[in-house]
Amino acid sequence: MSEFQCPSCSGVLKFKSTSSVTMTCPFCTSTVVRHDLNLELLGKVSGTIEDLSPLQVGTSGYVGSKAFQIVGRATYSWDDGVWNEWRITYLDGSNGWLAEAQGEFTIFDDAISSADKGFLNNLKVNAEIDFNGSKFMVTDIKKAECIGVEGELPFVGTKGRKGTFYDLSGFKNEFLTFEETEAGSNLFRGQKIDFDNLKLSTLRYIDGWD
Repeated sequence: MSEFQCPSCSGVLKFKSTSSVTMTCPFCTSTVVRHDLNLELLGKVSGTIEDLSPLQVGTSGYVGSKAFQIVGRATYSWDDGVWNEWRITYLDGSNGWLAEAQGEFTIFDDAISSADKGFLNNLKVNAEIDFNGSKFMVTDIKKAECIGVEGELPFVGTKGRKGTFYDLSGFKNEFLTFEETEAGSNLFRGQKIDFDNLKLSTLRYIDGWD
């Protein structure tokens, strides 16, 4: 864990993931960028979105036998609602994402930077593709915008970023997401997971819920 002092309010910032580039200060909500041993102040450009998710930065859980903790969040808006992408760091130092959309959860590894993404050209809903020997079908294509961030994230300039997102489903709950944004493109491979199987703790209290 690396500790820094917020250049805006002097609060102590603790980076839990070595891959984190930005952090939203929990004291003054300013966004800072980590450059080796120094922090650059971007100003109050983060913003958080109030929703009914029981998850929060600090929530812990498991993927199988691997323990993780949520260290950040990016919230995206599209025509039919919003979804959260929670940044998670495992105890072994690796990282990933927990996507939360309409009560469903998907665990993703970090982006597949070396993958040949040529097969994603001109994708349409219901199209079938082969990826590394597995069959996937395009289930959704949507344009969205990031409307809020908090905690630690592995990239800069998230809020306000617009892009096109392609969701593809495979067998045995496998999932692919391809995103094309102003900052570039990324491909993620993951798997659907039940809420109960995540064994979550330190959840957010929501008034009226049992």
